[in-house]
Amino acid sequence: MGRPDKSVLIEVGIGPLSPKLRAIIKSLSEETTELRDKVVAALCESIPVYSEIGDQATLQDVCETVNFGIRLWYQTLLSGRSPSVEELEPFTACGRNRVHQSIPLSSLLQAFRLSSRHYWDSLLQRTSDDPEVGREVLLKVSPYVLHYFDILGQQVSQAYAAELHQKVQWRDNLRAGLCDVIYNRPEDVEAFREHAQALGIDAAAAHIAVALKLDERTMSRAGRESDISPVLDALSRLLEIDREMPLRTWRNGHLLVWLPLTVGEHAADACRRLVQQLRGINACCNEVAMVGIGLPHAQPSGWRTSAVQALRAIEVGARLSQGESVFRYLDFALEDAVAAQDITAHYFDELLARLAAEPLLIETLNVYFKHRQQRKVAAGVLNIHPNTLTYRLARIESLLSARLDDTGWIAILHTALRLRHLAQSAKHYSR
Repeated sequence: MGRPDKSVLIEVGIGPLSPKLRAIIKSLSEETTELRDKVVAALCESIPVYSEIGDQATLQDVCETVNFGIRLWYQTLLSGRSPSVEELEPFTACGRNRVHQSIPLSSLLQAFRLSSRHYWDSLLQRTSDDPEVGREVLLKVSPYVLHYFDILGQQVSQAYAAELHQKVQWRDNLRAGLCDVIYNRPEDVEAFREHAQALGIDAAAAHIAVALKLDERTMSRAGRESDISPVLDALSRLLEIDREMPLRTWRNGHLLVWLPLTVGEHAADACRRLVQQLRGINACCNEVAMVGIGLPHAQPSGWRTSAVQALRAIEVGARLSQGESVFRYLDFALEDAVAAQDITAHYFDELLARLAAEPLLIETLNVYFKHRQQRKVAAGVLNIHPNTLTYRLARIESLLSARLDDTGWIAILHTALRLRHLAQSAKHYSR
């Protein structure tokens, strides 16, 4: 998409005006300050986005655009012809600027409509005392008003759309470049820093990768990009971040986003916060089936590691924590590390194999850990007498030469049970 086409302008002029009306318009064109201030105040009062402008440069740009619009309006009436593309260039620039000032097109067009109403009211008020001139305004000027502001609306809309398209392409290219560094050239720290800086990302800050598995039943034929719009909306609301989050990509069929830690936030606190914030995503966004959260890391290799962990959290969490939909890699890091080493994994497997001859012992141990070593609760779930539970636990200690009141043994046996569950679920999924 390029610059607005000149063909959008239809050469329809208002024609010559009477000397009286020309004199009034000439006088108005020399006294624009009051009308400019009135229009700017109306924009800030009536349009939320304009009332929230905190940047002085943006506010100054709005004032200059309003002032130019007033002058061009009077110039157009005095010349008797529609403005040319060259004369409308400041409005074209306005359309482009508003994209980067985060002002929606709907708000921009609302601003033009509100401005036109003030231009028109100002002219009506000045000519209301002279019936002859007032009649000329109503019969000759009023039919042209809609045409004039339609020209402005088309010019601004096309400029806005063209600039937005270029901005989206530019950001997409930067995101793709940054992801290429993360996955294919993690040693290129300088390229990582340059891409991150262009996207407004603090390259030195630790980031957490969040993986979102989308529900395939909600995926449309239009493709993945059209499906993520409600997902981005949900993330924006739940995490209170910009909808156009700096970095996102697709990986292994999942949507991946990287999020920075807040200032002074510890890693464990950040993971806990994200779990709490994202637990409600399924309720407000049907497209999301599961969420995985990695550990915070810095630098490109660290971002890649966090992404791998976020994806792994979904894979492992779906098998170990049925009924849940948001998983932290932190909760499965020990099991994942053990499973990755054949010798260590074999040791844990052999440990439970000693109990295999008495299957009730493994079930008992599983329930005992699931209910946080609360003996009465575990006995009730197993539907056995507490003394029977005590006997079984003593039998486990005897067979393994273990102590179930030792935190080290508790961690070992809990890990062994989870690894066993993972192995069984893997067999189930491979069928």
